[in-house]
Parts: sequence; C-alpha cells; structure tokens
Amino acid sequence: MMAIFGAPLPQENDSYQAVCTAIDMIKALKRFNDKNCQKGWPLLSMTIGINSGEVVAGYIGSEHI
Repeated sequence: MMAIFGAPLPQENDSYQAVCTAIDMIKALKRFNDKNCQKGWPLLSMTIGINSGEVVAGYIGSEHI
C-alpha cells in the first residue's frame, strides 16, 4: 500500500498527517491481531516507511499495461 500526502498540492502539515496515519495503521493492526489471535489465526505484521521530498510517480517500466 502506498499513500501520498501533498499531491497534487502540498499542505503545511503533510509530514504530520503521514506520521498520524502511520500511528493509526499500527493501532488498527494491533486491534486486528488481538481479535484474530483469539480465533487462533496467525498474526499479521507490516512495516511503514515515511519519506519526504520530490518523487517521480506513475506507471514506469513497461510499454504494455
């Protein structure tokens, strides 16, 4: 999953919003795992990376869609 903040126009709090979203994602996964652990299901894990600065985005690499 990729989330982009500040596109198409940057906002003053893009970095703050990205960090808040990451924290919410961590909390949501913990609730999910807590509930499903009781059912004997395996735990899920994730990693989160936050970056800032310019980016080139779009469909890059193949002539075929």
